Amino acid sequence: MITLEEAEEKLPRRDFDKFENLFYISQEEEHLSSQWYTTRQMMQEILIKYNLDDGDPFDLK
Repeated sequence: MITLEEAEEKLPRRDFDKFENLFYISQEEEHLSSQWYTTRQMMQEILIKYNLDDGDPFDLK
């Protein structure tokens, strides 16, 4: 998973806003809960759309 700063540089504003919201939601979720996994997967889907995916949605950069 890329950092929030990297995402801001590389994603269009609309998708960065979605990514940022999901990032903060994931910070509030209990680590490793099903909600946390779902949120991280949604973040990864945004990265895949722009070929920025590193293959590990659960890496905690």
